[in-house]
Order: sequence, then C-alpha cells, then structure tokens
Amino acid sequence: MTQGFYGSTNGKFKGYTAREIIHNTLNASGPMILGLPGRSLTVNPSAIGCTPACINSLMPAGGQAARLPAGDMVLSATNCCVPNNNTWRKNGKFASVLWGQAVTLWMNAHMDANFGSMTLAHACIQKPALLNDVTDVAGLMDFTNKALGGYVFPSLGRQLNNGELGILAGYLGDLHNYFDNCKLDCNHYYYDDFPNRPSGSREQGEQIEAPETVQVNDFKVVPNPMWDQFTITLDKESIGKAVSVMISNQFGQIVLTEHQTNLASEEVPMNASKLPAGIYQVNVKVDNQQPITKTIVVIKR
Repeated sequence: MTQGFYGSTNGKFKGYTAREIIHNTLNASGPMILGLPGRSLTVNPSAIGCTPACINSLMPAGGQAARLPAGDMVLSATNCCVPNNNTWRKNGKFASVLWGQAVTLWMNAHMDANFGSMTLAHACIQKPALLNDVTDVAGLMDFTNKALGGYVFPSLGRQLNNGELGILAGYLGDLHNYFDNCKLDCNHYYYDDFPNRPSGSREQGEQIEAPETVQVNDFKVVPNPMWDQFTITLDKESIGKAVSVMISNQFGQIVLTEHQTNLASEEVPMNASKLPAGIYQVNVKVDNQQPITKTIVVIKR
C-alpha cells in the first residue's frame, strides 16, 4: 500500500478500510517506533478512533524530506495525535514526506512477519547508491529510522543531508507504488527456464538470441498481493494452446507449476495458500512463444 491509501477515507483493501488496517497492524505488531531516542515518534495501539484515526488524518504527508523533530513524541489513548503546529504539520498533514513514507514502510513491513526478509534487488526499481549496503526490507527500515533520528552514518561521517533525505523519500515512494496492489507490471523475459528455448546458455557464456519476430501473450494476475487463491488471465488467442506456468521464489527455486496442453479458457486458477509470504516471479509461456514474467507478492493474514 501507499501513503495515499493510508490517508484515504473510503479506500479499502480486502474489505478493510485504511483505519481498520492501521488499527489491526498496530494491535498485532505495535508500538510503531520511528527514529531514534531523542528524535522519535512512537505510536501505541489504541481504539480505532484515536491513534489510527490520527495516522489516517496525517497522510499523505507533504513537505520537504526531513529528520523528525527533536524530542520523543509518544501517541497513545490519552494523547491521540501530534501537536497541531508547524513543527509536526503542514496543511494538516505530516510536515515531511519522509515521515509519511516511513509510516507506510512500517505498516507494510508489519502486515506480515516475513516481509522484512524480502530482498530489495529487482531490476524494475533502481536502488540509489545511498542504499548500496541495504539488502532487504528490514535493513531499509533500520536505515530509514537512523536517517529520521539524525544518526551519524560511519560511511559518511555525518547525518544525511536534505538532498539525501529526499532521495530516500523518493525511493520509498517508488517502492510503495511498485508493490501497490495490482501495479506490478514490470515484465522481462526468461529464456533458460523453459524447454525449447533459443540456442545458447548463460552457463556456457554464450549470448542468447531471440527470434527476429516475437509474439508475446500478456497476462494479468488478480489479486496481487494475495493470500491464497489467485487467477492468471491470458488473452483469448491463448485458448486451445499449450500453456506453462512456473512460479519461483527470490532464490530462483521453482515452488509452483501448472501445465495445460490445451487451454480451455482464458483463466488459469492457482493456489498460493502453501507458499510462505514473499516476492515471487510468475513465468508464463504459451506454445513456442517467448515466456514473460511478472512479480507477485504473497502475504499471510
């Protein structure tokens, strides 16, 4: 989800409103602690009309990326929200876009206990050099908290400057947009994972050449992210043809397959209930055409 979703009043995900998701996530995994001692924001679980309503009302955040204000702000049932002043708010919202992206990252990362171990390496999202040493979501959360808390990074010998804080906020925004529900549209081709692939192999160091004329059947995955049942929908031209579906985890291991020699309909039902939470690649090949790949996210309630 994006910070725009967490600030919505009518939007829903799997039947739950933003406030309900904030409430449930805080109750299950709270408190939410952003920053470091001396420059932090702590949000404790409380009734849905208190701190969840506060976070919902402060999103989406605006304003220049910045560290958290000095001091340790604690929100609870007796102190529902941040002060209504220029230090914490701008036009009624969080005064810094980075704060909103940090809240979003915490919420997304705590919706599932396994999400923190997901790697950030993916060709569709260009990771800035600032984050070269950060490899997974948990590391990104730690880096973001240090940036918010005014940490002096040993590699820099200083705190992040305003420009670097802006780069971090931009990357978080791109990451949240990329994983937002059904927006995982970055496709790329795999040749070596299917039979009858073009000649050559990466292992032998030979370049794999694609045919001069390429016809690719696109497909959709709904829902995405998913808990259990999901459907792969191909175009009508795929009906009657051989279809292979291979799903692999972030380590390249194939964890789920489906093969049909004569596709009866556009929809191929799949079941992810036995898959651990994580990021997966769905490879679909129709007849002898080049396979295409899309990313899916499996989360657990």
